[in-house]
Amino acid sequence: MNIRQLKLISGEEIICLIVSDNDNTYLVERPLVVLSNPLSPGKYKLYPWFGLSNSNLISIDKTSVITHAEVDDDVKETYIRLAISEYNPHQEELSFEEDYSDLLDDLDPP
Repeated sequence: MNIRQLKLISGEEIICLIVSDNDNTYLVERPLVVLSNPLSPGKYKLYPWFGLSNSNLISIDKTSVITHAEVDDDVKETYIRLAISEYNPHQEELSFEEDYSDLLDDLDPP
């Protein structure tokens, strides 16, 4: 599963499932913006990146991406849990220490 962290030229960092990419764009599913908590090092909040959109698929121009990398397994599991649940990321702080490996099968691969 191609779950990656993207650093954008806007300064935002997102975690998303890369559904496809071509020469010019990435098609991503359920992107979540990553915000660190300055009061709790090592903890992050994840918010829907396009929270007002009805679509789970977003196209990102590759010229807007500075760099990207695959995330660690514990971050993938947290992302998947959020992406498939009715979870409201505005109300809970996350630490990537919980075990959600059983949920990996619930997210449809591209």
